[in-house]
Amino acid sequence: MKRNIFKSTQRRIIYLVAALGLLMLCGLFYLKTTEDSRVTMLMKDEQSDNTILLQKIIDFKSEGLKTFANDYTYWDEMVQFVQNNDTAWSNANIAVSMPSYGVDYVWVFDEEYKPGYHVSGANVPPIDSEIITKEMLLKMTSGSRFFHFFIRTNSGIVEISGATIHPTADPERLTKPRGYFAAGRLWSDKLIGEISELTGSDIVLKEVNRNDSLLLHGNDANYVIYSAYTLNTWEGKPLIQALSSREVTIVKSMHEQSHRQLTFILVFVFGILLLFSVSLYYMVNLPLSKTTRSLRESDTKHILKLVKKQDEFGEMARLINDFFDQKQKLVKEIEERTEAEGKLRISEEELKHSLTEKEVLLKEVHHRVKNNLQIIISLIRLQTGKLNDENTIQHLNTTLNRIKSIAFVHEMLYRSDDLSRIDFNKYITQFTGSLQDIYSGSSRGIKLEISVSDIFLSVEKAVPCGVIINELVTNSIKHAFKGDTGGTIKISMEICGDLYILKVSDNGIGLSKNFDIDESGSLGMFLLKSLSRQIDAELEIESKNGTTVSLRFSEEGRPLPEPKKITAQQIIQFSSVAACLN
Repeated sequence: MKRNIFKSTQRRIIYLVAALGLLMLCGLFYLKTTEDSRVTMLMKDEQSDNTILLQKIIDFKSEGLKTFANDYTYWDEMVQFVQNNDTAWSNANIAVSMPSYGVDYVWVFDEEYKPGYHVSGANVPPIDSEIITKEMLLKMTSGSRFFHFFIRTNSGIVEISGATIHPTADPERLTKPRGYFAAGRLWSDKLIGEISELTGSDIVLKEVNRNDSLLLHGNDANYVIYSAYTLNTWEGKPLIQALSSREVTIVKSMHEQSHRQLTFILVFVFGILLLFSVSLYYMVNLPLSKTTRSLRESDTKHILKLVKKQDEFGEMARLINDFFDQKQKLVKEIEERTEAEGKLRISEEELKHSLTEKEVLLKEVHHRVKNNLQIIISLIRLQTGKLNDENTIQHLNTTLNRIKSIAFVHEMLYRSDDLSRIDFNKYITQFTGSLQDIYSGSSRGIKLEISVSDIFLSVEKAVPCGVIINELVTNSIKHAFKGDTGGTIKISMEICGDLYILKVSDNGIGLSKNFDIDESGSLGMFLLKSLSRQIDAELEIESKNGTTVSLRFSEEGRPLPEPKKITAQQIIQFSSVAACLN
């Protein structure tokens, strides 16, 4: 019987060692697979970054051509040159400026698409002056005043940017074209070398071939990544590809080092397994057999030697002798823990009661803040009723709207179960509704469209956003629409990743072409800039088919140090001072 028990224990130890060995091999396989996946991901990331960099560098190199074509095509002297073809003027104004913009060739056509002027740079081979045809100009300018494409010539690939010619008074190019202007640049070895240097890779021009698509995904075997930028013809069809290749040496070094580490770990693991097997028998199996025999026979003579040891089995032998003493201690400890748990429950109830009181107090704070702001609103309204100056009344009404936008936040927090955040969709709907009521006499049929996702903002973000929306909607109602034609004001807010995107737009007359928010002296623009900085928002203003103001910010963003955070009291004071000055 004893022999069978010994064989069973021995067999279990063998099973344990075998299982440990299998687990370690699985771990090594997982490490190798993970490392290979990491290398693949690094290669893909490097390829993606290299592709983006290649596109940006090529686009950056194209800016000179586009700028040259844009600047020289709304100019009265250029209109006159199309008519009289003054060679002296072209030499002094066009040919001299070409090197500054990196331009190698220039073509000028009259309004009937007939070529009138062509010049090549001093250090480039001449090309056929008739590579740009009437058919090309007709199709490229039928839907746009600008065009950009690549073309193959007898001297190589030429990049061309152009535009229609208009008088200086027509920078928007709304009138009929007075001619056509094109600037070209040869993709020489020097230019390709500059792009290679900027991207840190080897650039070659390669014919477009679908069979090369797999090559552009990178090559893990030799750690070379490939990226391609397609150069399109005037018809939008692929002409040729700029193929970039770069060896990622750091990934190669990391992968080789990882293989060396895995080999070392494999040898180390097998050594540990062997040592573990031998040690396990002498350190675990024999002491465990003696302890089991002592418990079965109720005789401590088998563990007398173990009691003197300072390891786990020695502790086990001593615990057998001290069993009953430990039992009494355990009972006492259980009683003490039961008493402690009772006290903990009492403390928990007190904490819940305290938390409820604080919530009630916080709601009362929001309620009082809202009431105080309402008192301020009422006082300003009383003061407005005693004034006869329409300009001052208008400024005071604007101030009222700003205070209302803040009061709405505190009122919603007071009525909400969540004291830290408010439903911004509900807030915008109620607040803009009050704005429509205020300006109902001057809205002239203006429609207000609101599209807001289910967004909940903290009070630190909601107050500045409310004031910003008030300023933008008020400004649109007052200034964006002429006459009684009516219009639409749109307010939208959505979440994109970690960012909140707030947009206020109208289809009115838009801003003047010389508008500069940094030069604007109005209080509204001052508040827009200041509050955007307060919530660490990226501000963008676009005036196309009306006016669109976009703000991008995150809930975790920290306000910029300048300008300082604006409180409701400072807004009221600033508005009052501005009203008096006006």
